[in-house]
Amino acid sequence: MTAPAPAGRARGAGADAVGPLARLDRVSVRYAGTGTWVPQGVTLDLSAGTTTLLLGPSGCGKSTVTLTLNGLVPHSVPSDYRGSVLVAGQEVADADIAHLAGTVAMVMQDPDSQVVTTRVLDEVCYALENLRVPADRIEPRAMSALEAVGMGRFARASPWELSGGQRQRVVLAAALAVEPALLVLDEPTANLDPAGSADFYALLPVLKERGTAVLVVEHDLDELIGAIDHVIALDADGATIAVGPPDEVFGAHGRALAEAGIRLPTAVRLHQRLAARGLLEGAPGEEDDGAPRVPLTLDDAARELAASRLGENDGDSSDRLAGRGPGRADSPGEGARDRGAQPVLVVRGLRVPRGRGRRRHEVLHDVSLTVERGRILAVVGVNGSGKSTLLRALAGLERWTAGEVSVAGRRRRPGRTGRAVTLVMQNPEHQFLERTVRDELAHGMRLEGDEEAAVERAVVGMLTRFDLVDRAGANPFLLSGGQQRRLSVASVLGEHREAICLDEPTFGQDRRSAEALMARLHDVAADGAGLIIATHDMELAAEHADRVLVLAAGRVLAEGPAREVLADAPLLERAGLRPPALVALTRAAAALRATVPACASWKELV
Repeated sequence: MTAPAPAGRARGAGADAVGPLARLDRVSVRYAGTGTWVPQGVTLDLSAGTTTLLLGPSGCGKSTVTLTLNGLVPHSVPSDYRGSVLVAGQEVADADIAHLAGTVAMVMQDPDSQVVTTRVLDEVCYALENLRVPADRIEPRAMSALEAVGMGRFARASPWELSGGQRQRVVLAAALAVEPALLVLDEPTANLDPAGSADFYALLPVLKERGTAVLVVEHDLDELIGAIDHVIALDADGATIAVGPPDEVFGAHGRALAEAGIRLPTAVRLHQRLAARGLLEGAPGEEDDGAPRVPLTLDDAARELAASRLGENDGDSSDRLAGRGPGRADSPGEGARDRGAQPVLVVRGLRVPRGRGRRRHEVLHDVSLTVERGRILAVVGVNGSGKSTLLRALAGLERWTAGEVSVAGRRRRPGRTGRAVTLVMQNPEHQFLERTVRDELAHGMRLEGDEEAAVERAVVGMLTRFDLVDRAGANPFLLSGGQQRRLSVASVLGEHREAICLDEPTFGQDRRSAEALMARLHDVAADGAGLIIATHDMELAAEHADRVLVLAAGRVLAEGPAREVLADAPLLERAGLRPPALVALTRAAAALRATVPACASWKELV
């Protein structure tokens, strides 16, 4: 991506006002039909030229807070709020929608909920037309925004012919084109590949220079943390844990945040491990005034790791930190095929086209792979590389024109669905069929004619395992994004499947929920299923996959043991990807002449 040139202070009614551009004072929201107020009275100021990070576990009310700032709550979503929400000096409940639209731009978790046209350029122009921007300025601004997010070459394409991550970039472009005084980002990079996420967050300093106030909700913090001015962290009930500058919040409250299920930056996690093992010099983690101090960025962490006592004395502390001992495998899948694991899914020479007439083109080219029972294959690649298309084809939702797919020894016909293979889609709400969470979980088992008592036992177990007990009677569409994702995964696990395909299964999940979800998927694999996970989360691939397949432009660039593939920086660079944060961090420390272990996964740092 290329950052747009600074254009002075951000536009909007409150950009030059004295005091914060937006102020929330003890705000809680109650949605129509519920008696619950969420979150528990959030207070924060959003000032021009600053970036604020809103943290919290799934379901704590983060997205609800963002919806108050552009007036969707209470003007469009049936709801009311208590407390005060001021944007550019006006109370949101009393403000005119035009005032809010001219001041606030928002990017939601699900890009499909914001796309309204059939051409990428028109989508970005639409926002400017609504604001009555002079006609001769609309297209140049729209194209500049598309170029800034790496989507200029798709200007004439239909958004619905793009991948989910590419559509997310289009929505980002539409928000940037408005040049808002306040930009609200609700997990804006959840559908983006690692390089795309890094490139997008590299735009934040430019926005700061333009005077834009930014509020961002995010779980994966490594690419973002260096650009953050303020942090507010909520617990599972929506109560505030901590507020302040990032070094203060993560230094003084890091353990409390982790206990609440919040994923800490990789640098903070590594610092905690080094400190716990006594591998830091002097009195680590404290400044002269006694205040806790922790590294935040990967560069800071690499310097701390290089300066630590790791490997200093007897030469084996690297092994102790890495938890290495006799017989320890480098990867969870190391030697899997040598131990007699049976293939459950075999794909040979798969070719999948898309489009009609002149727009018809091949998306997957000669793709081959094998997944054994009890194993997890992670499929990684940039947006548009063909990951979702591959999963849809395996599940029978896309037709292939060449090649073959066999499941448990039986060949599948192109474009035919079946019980043997199921798919959890990237957007969970696309799969919901029932009015309550409980009935959604029971749907598949009831279709198969299972006895109601058995269905009820299974549903109770899934509600507990996926932390949805309190939401059993709720409408699936009223869940948070993270809760919807957990429900979509749980709903396909009510009966045995030979192969399960999951498209971004940890999208929108806090640390605790993601770990619980993956633990459940490991249980499913242990019962004999083969799992294929398409993901942008390189840490997830390193921690949980046995093998990794790299897709680039619809072709298999590489396939092999997870640790081997994810540590191959030149390979990942050719695919437009970045290695897991621990790989980058430990290599940077080694470049500083430190004796450190090369690590791809936290399992090597137990």
